[in-house]
Amino acid sequence: MSAKTKIITLIAILIICLGMIVYGTISEGNSIMDIMPRLILMGLTAVVVIIRIASNSPKKQSLDIESLKKDIVTAKEWIKTALESSGYQADFSIESLKDVDRFFDEQNKDDGILSQNTGRILFALGVYVGETIISNYGGQWDLNDCKSETSISVRVDENTVLFPVIRVMARYKYGTANSIYAYGYCVKKEENEE
Repeated sequence: MSAKTKIITLIAILIICLGMIVYGTISEGNSIMDIMPRLILMGLTAVVVIIRIASNSPKKQSLDIESLKKDIVTAKEWIKTALESSGYQADFSIESLKDVDRFFDEQNKDDGILSQNTGRILFALGVYVGETIISNYGGQWDLNDCKSETSISVRVDENTVLFPVIRVMARYKYGTANSIYAYGYCVKKEENEE
């Protein structure tokens, strides 16, 4: 139930309750002034509840595209340096995606590099995969329809849209069945078939 629906429901219940109290008071021959403190207290309580519901409602957050573009550039530079300093090839070639797979095989364990700063590393690896695909097959980052950093996509052409961060997350979670090298290689295969 949305916050707006909750507020409308609460107001309707409040009006019904107040109406019943007023009707009951009048039908018993009492004055409204006798129940005024209760009516005021009930009204104030309802206002407080409505304000709390409204302030706790989730706000639609818009993704800052310019900030995301900067994050991609920063992640690209950072992950290239980090991979190379750890002994992995990071030259943005399709073959280097084999080293991304090797990175997962070697570092996705309790004492591995991925045991800390996992989100940052996965995002950066996704950027590396996306940049590798762009470098080899063309295309560009498509940030217009993404709802979060994980759903950024690479549009290779009008028929091919890839989600490299999501693929990297799947590789992290599910293992070799979600090979990064195969992901990049399949783009090449599809391109050659046309």
